[in-house]
Amino acid sequence: MGERIHLLSPFRWKLTEVPFGLDHPYWIQDPDLDLDFHIRETAVPPPGGPEQLATPVARILSRPLDQGHPLWEATGSTTPGRSSRRSSGRHRELGEAVCGKREKARASG
Repeated sequence: MGERIHLLSPFRWKLTEVPFGLDHPYWIQDPDLDLDFHIRETAVPPPGGPEQLATPVARILSRPLDQGHPLWEATGSTTPGRSSRRSSGRHRELGEAVCGKREKARASG
């Protein structure tokens, strides 16, 4: 994923405050993007059914995103005897930026 992250530049953006609160925060490129911070893995306890998966997913999705970093995360869940699952969180504005970039590319090409 690290070699392709440049294709989705909004995933490199983070919010920065304007001094003295004179304007709304701005999106800037994070020069120190750390994929290990954003991509994590967790194990689901046996037997690995929906009940056991619900607890770590609820914990992951209930945490606020750290505004000192780009506003997204992805967590892979390994379940005993089953395929892996993924949960992710992202800020609504980030999703809109990615969709807008995609629509702009379609319109011009």
